[in-house]
Amino acid sequence: MVAGYDVALATPDDLSGIIALQDANQPDRGGILSARFPQEWIFSAIVNDTDPSRQPAPTDESSVPIGVRLQPNELPVLAATDLKMFQRRGAQWQTV
Repeated sequence: MVAGYDVALATPDDLSGIIALQDANQPDRGGILSARFPQEWIFSAIVNDTDPSRQPAPTDESSVPIGVRLQPNELPVLAATDLKMFQRRGAQWQTV
């Protein structure tokens, strides 16, 4: 646990906060997120996580959950993306 933060599974009540955090971290606002997930996709991921038919979350060697296992219908679809290629020149990385 990180001091000052409460980390837990999201619930539908968290949706507006997740969307606000995602929006605040988009590149056009100085953030480094590479994609924007639609609100419907995030809501579906939250609700489906409580479905007992889901496969269990992946765990580390201590059996601590380290993520979620997405179902094929939960994979995000990106409407558009910008890819940048980088090449190392000496000690610097430069776009190609």
